[in-house]
Amino acid sequence: MKYIAETLGIKVAVDEAPWSGTMGLQYFLTDAYSFELLVLGDVSCLFINPKGELAAISAVKKHLGIIAEQAGVPFVLVPKTLNAKQRKALIAAKIPFVVDGSQLYLPFLCAVLQERYANPAKRVETLSPTAQLVMFRYLYLNKHEIYANGLAELFGVSAMQITRAVKQLATLELITTRKDGVQIMIEGTENGQALFDKCIPHLLNPVRKWFYVDNDALPPDLPFAGETALGEYTMLSAPRVKTYAYNGKVNDLPASDTLVDWDNQSQVEVWWYSPTALSQKNDCADPLSLWAALINEEDDPRLGMAKEELLEGIWRNE
Repeated sequence: MKYIAETLGIKVAVDEAPWSGTMGLQYFLTDAYSFELLVLGDVSCLFINPKGELAAISAVKKHLGIIAEQAGVPFVLVPKTLNAKQRKALIAAKIPFVVDGSQLYLPFLCAVLQERYANPAKRVETLSPTAQLVMFRYLYLNKHEIYANGLAELFGVSAMQITRAVKQLATLELITTRKDGVQIMIEGTENGQALFDKCIPHLLNPVRKWFYVDNDALPPDLPFAGETALGEYTMLSAPRVKTYAYNGKVNDLPASDTLVDWDNQSQVEVWWYSPTALSQKNDCADPLSLWAALINEEDDPRLGMAKEELLEGIWRNE
């Protein structure tokens, strides 16, 4: 068998002398199996091929016991397939076998091989910052199609980043694209809330990290984020310590991991992209990005209700 030769690196040949042991076997065995003498390397072996589906392992053991008495050489069972239970039982009984192309157990040659081809886990791909901006732009505009052209200038990124973002969204089957002359048109594969729901497994949390900064050291005109922004959009009460979004160099801020003064410190979230790139409120991060930033905040019922109110407001405004 080619599989054995390639796997073990040995010569496999058909024995010139046919196996004569069939004359001493009962009819039910010759009816259930065919036989072939092969030479593996320099070892002669009797290959036993079930003609139909493999019988119960308990019966196979009895059959092979009878055949072994006539064989005079090592034997190898050659079923077309084996399930895990059958394979385990044959190995436990030290019965050599070969399943062409996938498994072999030849203890007389000290050879055991199981080839497993695992199904790749379905990968949930996270949107890039630019892809998330493109997706949210499409949702906010609430149009059948939008132009990809002009998004690079709007977001302050390169045209190549937009191209990659559109390709990622199309690969994830969130959008389809077509050409209108030289311009690229983007169309969602769902509408409104249904499209957003389809995006949820792929959403990027826009917050890279967060820390506390003294209020007098804050950069001017930072937009609200976190629960502070959520309070601006919904009925949620604003927290005592304000939260701001920042999309600049972290080293420019005197950051602290510890809140030591509730009245004179604020929480600063460092975002992957500009928190106001899509916002109609210059003093707040845009609602969809805010929701994505709070996606894992599920323990507080207040936040859960406020997040639902936030989304309801977006779809209502459509």
